[in-house]
Amino acid sequence: MSGRDLKNFLFLHRSDPTDKGQVFTRIAGGNRSNKYRQVDYDAVRALIADRKQAGDEKLGKVQQIAQKSKAGKEHNLQKQHKMVWHKEQLRLTMARRQAQIELDGTTRLLTNELPACTQFFDECEAYNAMLSADTGDFKAATVDPVWDLREDLLFWLQQHAEPISQGEGEELREEHQQITEQVESVKTQQKELMQRLQEEQRRLEDELNLPYLQNLLHSGEKQQEIGIPEAMEHLECPDRKLKESVLQEFLHIDMRYQERLDELEKVNKETISSNTGGWKAEDHWTFHVILEQYPHDLPHRRQLYLDRLRKHLPHKTRAALVSHEEWYAAYRLYHDQVRSIQHSWTRDRAELMGKTRAMFAAACTAHEQAVEAKINHQKQEDICAHLREQLHYWQEIKREQMAIEAAIKARMREEEEENRKMEEEKEKKRRAKDHQRLVEFYEEKQKARAAAAEADRRRMEELHRLMAEQAEHDKERVKYREEQIEKKTQKRREAQERLEEEEREKERRLEALRQMVEPHVEVDPVRMMGGTTASKARMGIGAEEDINIQTPLFHLHGFTDTQVASDNRVRVEQALREAGLHTSEYARHILKDIAPPRPPRKDQE
Repeated sequence: MSGRDLKNFLFLHRSDPTDKGQVFTRIAGGNRSNKYRQVDYDAVRALIADRKQAGDEKLGKVQQIAQKSKAGKEHNLQKQHKMVWHKEQLRLTMARRQAQIELDGTTRLLTNELPACTQFFDECEAYNAMLSADTGDFKAATVDPVWDLREDLLFWLQQHAEPISQGEGEELREEHQQITEQVESVKTQQKELMQRLQEEQRRLEDELNLPYLQNLLHSGEKQQEIGIPEAMEHLECPDRKLKESVLQEFLHIDMRYQERLDELEKVNKETISSNTGGWKAEDHWTFHVILEQYPHDLPHRRQLYLDRLRKHLPHKTRAALVSHEEWYAAYRLYHDQVRSIQHSWTRDRAELMGKTRAMFAAACTAHEQAVEAKINHQKQEDICAHLREQLHYWQEIKREQMAIEAAIKARMREEEEENRKMEEEKEKKRRAKDHQRLVEFYEEKQKARAAAAEADRRRMEELHRLMAEQAEHDKERVKYREEQIEKKTQKRREAQERLEEEEREKERRLEALRQMVEPHVEVDPVRMMGGTTASKARMGIGAEEDINIQTPLFHLHGFTDTQVASDNRVRVEQALREAGLHTSEYARHILKDIAPPRPPRKDQE
């Protein structure tokens, strides 16, 4: 190791000024001092085991809290699912009732209007009754025995609860074995039955999904009309060019909307390539039904239906569910856009049909009016002459009527003028009476004000007198308080002077103590201005010299164990400690009187 590496082993230590008496305590205590105890590894291991056990217990509590939190969250989700299920059940119940009401009304209407349908509906009711009877027989043969077996097992468990808990009885084990075999046999039978039912359900669904049945079901749906409506072609219009241009507009509308549909289909070609998004039909149907049960305004809707889908479709990962959700959203958006375009298409065609009817009707009306105008021109002139005669007669009557009305209005104005004068006279008399009452009221009010002013003046004189007396009393109190404050101030000043004198006395004593312990060191400017060992090592001075790596890095200025043990005070303290008297007043008195091996320095006396 070279001198350049010494800087890596330099350590700084600054003693704590509060540990002035610890050095003597450690020296006096020796190897058996309570400051230096031997390590009890067994106790440490036991402490570590206790800490580890406590940590395991806390970890178990944390896990229990996490489990309870998870169970609480699951319970909360289950409650929200139940609310959604209840609303869906009510909606389906109402829909079923409404459908049944509509079916009954249709049946009744068709039976009354078409007697030939009576036999068909009678056959439907007989078939429905047969299905209900088959369902009852199936339940009695398959479901009821399982419930009976469950009740028998519960009764057997209640009857043999104590022997089972104690684990006694060979007969009980044999009976338990027989019951287990019987339950397994019932499970096997139920499994086979469910497989047969699922196979039958699949076969019926395949039959219902046959193309000709699907065509029958969708044959009643309203198809989008295209081309020129037949009703518009049969409308009458005197202007042939107008009719052709208006009917051509239907073809323009169809072409424009068909282009929009083709463009939308091209954009969403991958989305509509499959009706189930690459899933099985049953899984997609489950996804669709569950998604429709949760309304769009429900809080945390996506979290709820994803949790429900995860439980109903455990073989699907969350990524698969999210991917199918995105596909389903795009699929629904496509069909919504198609329906919107078809709705706009139908609306525009209906508006155009209405405008066409109105336009053709207006054209026919204008044509008829032009034809009739020529026919009725002469008749119109005769009618105008007759009307002029009637107008002259009506003007004569009107002039006479206006003269009579002017005379009536003149008489009415005279009567109104007379009534107005009479009302003015009455108003003058009323105003005179009101003025007299106001004068009297103001006089009474002025007298009341004068009396109140006199009372206020007397009260103010009384208050001034009371305030003058109170001012004299307050002056005496203020003078007394000033005298008391002056006395307190004088006392505080004297106390402050005493404190300052005590502080000056304390500084004099401390200065005397500092002079007593002041070290006397010779002046060595060379050593003071020279470099230290650390600075020389940092500068590389003396790095070429051979260094003995066995020598201590720093000089020791303490005491060896032999030097410490040679002190009589240490041996006496050891003997007192063995006797159990090292903490007594007697031991302190003896140790104080024993002299050290060499006298202490003057600055440590």
